[in-house]
Amino acid sequence: MSKTFCVLPWTHFFHDPTGKIMPCCSANCNTGNNQQPDYGNMRDYDSHTDIINQDHFKQLRLNMLEGTESTECQFCYDTERHSGESFRQSKNTMLDQMITMDEIENMTSPDGTLTDFKQRYWDVRFSNVCNLSCRMCGPEYSHTWAREVDKTFNGKHIVKASDSDEWDQIVEKYGPLDQLYDIYFAGGEVLFQKEHWQMLDHLIQIGKTDVMIMYVTNLTKLDYDSYRLMDYLPKFRDITFTVSMDGTGALLEYVRWGSKWDQIVNNLDTLKQLPNVNLRVNHVTMWYNVLALPDTLEFIFGNDYLQEPHQLDLYVAHEPENHVGALPDDLKLIAIEQIKSSRYYPLLQEKLDAVCNAMMTYDYPLPTYHLTAMDQRRGCDIVDVMPEIESYL
Repeated sequence: MSKTFCVLPWTHFFHDPTGKIMPCCSANCNTGNNQQPDYGNMRDYDSHTDIINQDHFKQLRLNMLEGTESTECQFCYDTERHSGESFRQSKNTMLDQMITMDEIENMTSPDGTLTDFKQRYWDVRFSNVCNLSCRMCGPEYSHTWAREVDKTFNGKHIVKASDSDEWDQIVEKYGPLDQLYDIYFAGGEVLFQKEHWQMLDHLIQIGKTDVMIMYVTNLTKLDYDSYRLMDYLPKFRDITFTVSMDGTGALLEYVRWGSKWDQIVNNLDTLKQLPNVNLRVNHVTMWYNVLALPDTLEFIFGNDYLQEPHQLDLYVAHEPENHVGALPDDLKLIAIEQIKSSRYYPLLQEKLDAVCNAMMTYDYPLPTYHLTAMDQRRGCDIVDVMPEIESYL
């Protein structure tokens, strides 16, 4: 296996809620930068074969087999050089389970064309339908955000990756799903999207209930229209819920605008009881919630929702208006002291040290205009959930 090899271009393609196609969710492309390849949009293609065998995909596969770096994979390369395991490396650990190197070599033509592509890993975003408007998100991933700022897509706040509302036509573009190994459901908020429920019905219909399913969800609701999640979960073998939790109580409701903390806790308690369900937490760490990080860890681990470090993802937001580096210097020192005094610091030291290092490495101005404009629009005040910041505003 070459140093740049990644299993995903042989097993998967990704698109965001607007239909933009990329090799995976971490890829650097479709940004308008001429140095980065444009893989096009779902609407540009008639079939999965046309998508996976376009010139950019063919060249990407050849680069990976030869050990050459590709511009669209820069995020993974940077992660590997600076902060640990990348998405590429993580997916490569599943190599023999999803597909073997012998299969890859046999299905890859000299020009990079695949002669026999089947989805093994599913990660697509059907639409931007979401019931929340989280502070660090935006209109492309939340129609409530789009409605708040009146951002439209062809005259609508909701954008869908497919032109069709017919499930048979939607799923046809992804190719046969009978060899799926791993499914990653994200949004928008996927539990509010009809296509997600149609996908579950499709998997049950074709007898593919042994597939591993991972959700990334705000967990504000477990039902949608007449669909009841608790009717579906027992039918699948292995399900993981990664709950987006960037604080607790009023802070969580401030960050994930539109959420109700009590509902999330009730839903966590419901899922915790199911033997085929695993829980994880994704914490987007930002300057306005990092001081509360020890309290959030206390809730998560103290209530036994999580037990091991690998179940927690601490993702440091990279946008300057959200980055932990925008916290005033004296508050950075307080945050670091509190983090290192947490009783969970020994358990999570590597992850927490990365947060502390990011705070001290980057120095962004406090985004007071961005902050107050959003607070005024929503009728809230950051001081209510972060009183330490009041004297800096």
